[in-house]
Amino acid sequence: MGKKKNISASFIILVFLAVFISLAVYAFQEKVDDILDKSSQVVVSIVVYDSDKKEIAQGKGVIVSPDGLVLTNYHLICQGYSVKVRLAEGEKARKKVDWENVFYPGFERQRNREQEKKKLKGKWVNVEGLVSVDKELDLALLKLEKKDYASCQISPSDRFEIGDKAIIAVDDESITEGTITGLSDLIGTKKIAQFNLPLSPDMSGSPVFNSKGEVTGIASYITDKSIFIFPACYALSLIQEGEATPLSKCSHEDYFASCEGLYLKGTAFSLMGNYDKSLRIFEESLMINPKYPPAYSHMGFLLTKLKRYEEAINAYQEAVGLNPDDYKAFFGLGMAYLRANEYQKAIVSLTQCTKANPDFPDAFYNLGLACDTLGQLDKAAEAYQQFIKINPGPALTGLNQLGSVYVKMGQYDKAIATFQEVMESNPSDLKAVYNLAYACDMSGQYDLAATHYRKLISLNPKDARTYQELLFRLFDKAEQYEKAIEIGQEIIKLSPDNPSDHFNLGIIYYKKEDFENALAAYNKALSLNQNFDPAYYNIGLVQFRQEKYGEAIEAFIKFIELRPGNPDAHYNVGAGFLQLKKYDEAIDFLQRTIKLRPDYALAHYNLAIAYYAVGDRFSADEEYKTLKTLNPELAEKLSKIIHK
Repeated sequence: MGKKKNISASFIILVFLAVFISLAVYAFQEKVDDILDKSSQVVVSIVVYDSDKKEIAQGKGVIVSPDGLVLTNYHLICQGYSVKVRLAEGEKARKKVDWENVFYPGFERQRNREQEKKKLKGKWVNVEGLVSVDKELDLALLKLEKKDYASCQISPSDRFEIGDKAIIAVDDESITEGTITGLSDLIGTKKIAQFNLPLSPDMSGSPVFNSKGEVTGIASYITDKSIFIFPACYALSLIQEGEATPLSKCSHEDYFASCEGLYLKGTAFSLMGNYDKSLRIFEESLMINPKYPPAYSHMGFLLTKLKRYEEAINAYQEAVGLNPDDYKAFFGLGMAYLRANEYQKAIVSLTQCTKANPDFPDAFYNLGLACDTLGQLDKAAEAYQQFIKINPGPALTGLNQLGSVYVKMGQYDKAIATFQEVMESNPSDLKAVYNLAYACDMSGQYDLAATHYRKLISLNPKDARTYQELLFRLFDKAEQYEKAIEIGQEIIKLSPDNPSDHFNLGIIYYKKEDFENALAAYNKALSLNQNFDPAYYNIGLVQFRQEKYGEAIEAFIKFIELRPGNPDAHYNVGAGFLQLKKYDEAIDFLQRTIKLRPDYALAHYNLAIAYYAVGDRFSADEEYKTLKTLNPELAEKLSKIIHK
């Protein structure tokens, strides 16, 4: 019985899943039907003929006015002498297909064979002529005979984002959904988008729909294996009633051999990541029109990508020379200078960019970077403040940069306030927490700094040792020695065989005047590394403080064996012998000290005392004369001893 129950439960689950899936398909189909209810009557097929009535091109278009205005690609009709348009009969293309199921190698040949077998349905309409053109955007407006056509609604927005979905008609019977995979500047503020579906040439002019059934873009076949989309709202200025010029009377050209067409093609290859080919095409476009600023500007972008910064700078300079109002060209020039480490020139160009467009945040951010690099901190702070003010997205990056500038300026209160603002939005921002801790540390707010250093340990445990070392130094500086010892012991637990950690702990014990534990820590360091010379030096200091001068001398001599060129160690040995009244030995080591460092005032002072003690008044007086030039106050003190 139990087995049957399991089978029954599985069956119920499968049925439920089937219902769920069918509902999802139905919901999508409903969306498709809704879109096509609004738009299937407005998408048209276009056939272009030459002067001999021979077909030379096929493509798509969309009716944008009841008066019969059809929007399509300029490159599709630019060599035509006449055009015919086929309207759909009214059937709706209700089938949604996946790219993998439709577009595969040989699809074009198969589709052509299928179209040859069946007679194309729909009503053919003649075209009166061409109404308007935008060659830079590859757009053309045709005028159909007669009026009272169904027409589309064009979305007023030109905003495309990478990852946006879009629906495009494949043919009379099917549609497919694609994705925006790339964006690029085209002309001025206008952009072009890359579609992820490599559609065929006869898809040129196809409208792209959003889920509301609005036309958001016009597709253009520019090069193999990719298709590009212009925001449809760019065509709104073209859509106007006007006299239609018959195509036979229009100028005829190969669009992709013109300056504008080559520029568009170069932009397409740039979006596809083929920078070298894109550069060659832009150079070809400039041979036709050497005064075309967008080509120079885009070349500057590509050359910067290729790290050919000097060439990029030259290209951008040409662009701004031809169009002084092109803020993006000034921005590109500034970025090329930044990449070439010419920061002052970058500042000039980026400043010009901000003047041309005061609402362009990227210019202010990079201006801040350039000024910061050159140490122009006031200007850097101003630039970051403006970036934060106009940046449409989160200001965390700008606030972090601004706070870092305040730290460099020593304006720690402002830095603290800035980093706290970052943490209000993102309490786990490592950079902000670290810089906040540092700013509190530098401003003497040690307890607050310690709180944030500890927070860093919890946020980023893999770097716990680094933050513990910062805490250790903080408590040392704050003279909170017990806390420093606690942290020092935690550090040692992480790496018990590191002599430096034991040595550093010994320093804290020494500052506490806990000489027993200090010596234990130094000796532990030496047990781990017998050549760890700082431990010998500090053992000497401890013994000296305890007036164990012989043991101190022994420790300093061991240090000297490892570091023979250290004048302080020689001085300490000499001072130790002086305390033991071993004047000849003291004189020997103090002379060695002065040989290593002739301006060592204390060594001259103690050497004079040693000479005086052995009765060498002449040598003592010579040391006094030298000391007068090095440290008059110390010389006066010496004089009272040796000249009494």
